Amino acid sequence: MKFSYENKGDILYGIEEFRFRYSGRETATIKVLNLLDDNQYAYEFEVMEHYKLPDKIDKYQASFSSANMELHEELNIKHQPVFNTKQEALQHAIDSLNAIMKLCRNK
Repeated sequence: MKFSYENKGDILYGIEEFRFRYSGRETATIKVLNLLDDNQYAYEFEVMEHYKLPDKIDKYQASFSSANMELHEELNIKHQPVFNTKQEALQHAIDSLNAIMKLCRNK
């Protein structure tokens, strides 16, 4: 699909929401973004409040997404802002969350 936009940076995308559990405990909400113009996927996620994030990770809380290169460098995970399939995007989000959870403590 291709759409006509008025401004540079305008984009139309769909959102599908998923929940992730780590060790049986609800951990995060993952939003998969379907970038309609490019037929690609990206993601954002939010970690539940009952986890205490280490300071080096907490500073990225406002931008937990596939686009955040600094977060992925901190987690030693290959940075990839967009994906060809929804499954690839979800797997990368899961890998990122697993790395974060290994650094966390419960509140």
